Amino acid sequence: LPIGVIGIAVGTVLLPEMASRIAAGDETAARRAQNRAIELTLLLSIPCVVAFLLVPDLIMRALFMRGKFTEADATAAGQTLAAYALGLLPFVLIRSVTATFLARGDTATPVKASLTAVAVNVVCKIVLMGPLAQVGLALATSIGAWLNLALITWFAVRQRHLAFDAGL
Repeated sequence: LPIGVIGIAVGTVLLPEMASRIAAGDETAARRAQNRAIELTLLLSIPCVVAFLLVPDLIMRALFMRGKFTEADATAAGQTLAAYALGLLPFVLIRSVTATFLARGDTATPVKASLTAVAVNVVCKIVLMGPLAQVGLALATSIGAWLNLALITWFAVRQRHLAFDAGL
């Protein structure tokens, strides 16, 4: 839910805003819009991460524990939710950071970062699936998300497309 409602929505609104600012030659306004989008995304997402890490079992019990979904199932699902929660911030932020490339017509750079992250994600899934079962799969997904965000941020900073302001 936070990925779709927060990350994708903010990124969808940010992209045309940045594209129009960049087309007008106003890099400062484009960066300001991006920084405010990142702030909003963090403001709305951090409470979700905290809840998913502090009470994942309670959330799973409240949502699903009835019928054949037992307390053991809720505990397992809660552990999986917590592992996914570790990757929630990069998942919601990636759209806002990627917008700087897409607004400039550069689709190759985000794809390079994404493909690298997918490769690492797959390797981590293979390694972690045995010892950690479904939690290992979720953890690998979170690791891949952090790598994707780190790479795309590094590319953006290196190309001077991203600069964090004092407000952020």
